[in-house]
Amino acid sequence: QEKVRRLVTQMVNLLSVRMELGAPMICMYLLDQPDHYTSHKFVPFHWKSYVTEAQNAWENDQ
Repeated sequence: QEKVRRLVTQMVNLLSVRMELGAPMICMYLLDQPDHYTSHKFVPFHWKSYVTEAQNAWENDQ
């Protein structure tokens, strides 16, 4: 287990020097964890269909 810890530490150190990344970011990458956290999920928003619907409503009111 000590060998594994040393190997991971060496990998993190090499990556941080060559790629100029922080150790926490590299560890998250190696553990396949997200590099950011959000309080909600985003869904695709199709702007063109929204604009078309708004234009149709605007034209119907006039």
